[in-house]
Formats: sequence, C-alpha cells, structure tokens
Amino acid sequence: MTGSQLPADGENDAMPAQIAPSPETSSLKCCCGSHECVLLRHNNAILDHVERDVHQAARMGQALLARHESYMADTERDRES
Repeated sequence: MTGSQLPADGENDAMPAQIAPSPETSSLKCCCGSHECVLLRHNNAILDHVERDVHQAARMGQALLARHESYMADTERDRES
C-alpha cells in the first residue's frame, strides 16, 4: 500500500471482507412469530448491509490512520535533519 491508496477488500486481515450474518440477526423472530417473515428477512438484509458498511469504514479509518502516522513520522524526521 502506498501513501495515497486505501486497502482493497481482503487486504486487511484484521477484518473479514465478507461478513456472515451475525448470530443475533439469524436467531431473531418477528413479532408474528415466524422465522421466515418477509419483513424480518428484509430487516436482516438491511442490518447485514449496514454491518458491511461499518466494517468498510473501519478498514478505511485504519488505512487513513496508518497514512497519517507515516506522514507524522516523515515530518518529524525532516524536522530533525
């Protein structure tokens, strides 16, 4: 990874590229009592999408933090020389 690039999916091993449905969402039941409710499946799909977005944001944040730390170290070295 170079200075201006962010990691691609799967480049950061700390976070999986594909997120499996969390156990909490897969064990939920709708108020109607059905595990196969259309609204429940729709809500679970939305939650899974939001979870993937959060993990992507975390990967990007980690990449930006690493880039910032590298920039700060370079600046400190330049100042000392």
